Amino acid sequence: MYNNQEIQYYLKISKKITCNDLFNISCFIIIYLNEYFEQITNIIRYLDNQGGQLKSSLSKQKLK
Repeated sequence: MYNNQEIQYYLKISKKITCNDLFNISCFIIIYLNEYFEQITNIIRYLDNQGGQLKSSLSKQKLK
């Protein structure tokens, strides 16, 4: 439970946050998530490539 002093503190902070601040924060989050998903995509491509190389080397060994 919050006491009165804490509530007053959070009310002061919330009044200082503007729509522009929220927009900037949301843009930052979107850019961060975009980079994060780009890294995940690169990891998936790398693993897919490794899997393809593994299949290729296994099929070559079967032919021998």
